[in-house]
Amino acid sequence: MAEIKKLSKSYAENRWFAYCERTAKTYDSTEKFDKSRSKDNYRLFPHRKYKTGEELTDKEYYKYRLGQARLWNRKDVKPLVSVVCTLPEGVAPEDEKRFFEAFLNFAVQKFGAENICAANVHKDQSQPHVHLAFIPIVEDRKNGGLKVSAKEKITLKLLKTFHGDLREHMAKTGIKGATDVFTGITKKQGGNLTVKQMKQEREERAVFKLDRAEVERKVEQKGEFINR
Repeated sequence: MAEIKKLSKSYAENRWFAYCERTAKTYDSTEKFDKSRSKDNYRLFPHRKYKTGEELTDKEYYKYRLGQARLWNRKDVKPLVSVVCTLPEGVAPEDEKRFFEAFLNFAVQKFGAENICAANVHKDQSQPHVHLAFIPIVEDRKNGGLKVSAKEKITLKLLKTFHGDLREHMAKTGIKGATDVFTGITKKQGGNLTVKQMKQEREERAVFKLDRAEVERKVEQKGEFINR
């Protein structure tokens, strides 16, 4: 249902916002969409505003919020995290926006409304999905104040519990089909397994449990992300 990715500063500022807002001058082969349907895309998160009433773009708010926390000047810094949540095929069209709004509420609880820079629903591709982005801000226990740290925010524990927590959150909405799938991979990509299918897959792969645990320990040490 959802996929989490940590983005580099260069990609975030030079590509991500333009792609999500469909304002990029060019698109590569992996970014195909139907321009005639882009008019149906919509925002879930309202624009922030200056005191004058003028709206900030998502990128402008990103830079504003980024300036409120300590950011290390390193090439490998990841100041933006993208979460893509795809609408399960079992959700009725009339429940689409309600589903995405419920996902946004979940993200606000997890990451903080003040850290969310954008939440854009795309309907110009194969299946409706939302691109949500937030700045991984955490408390700087060493120096005081706030700092940007994707490593500390996107922990292995969070990744392990994210889909389960999301599924429980969606179950409370009463939206039919909202918890049918939770792998973050669409059927066309070979995923979107049901709960029953996931259990069966786990049983079939039980023999690899020890190897998987070893891999996860190494990944945790490096602060990297395993896309399940």
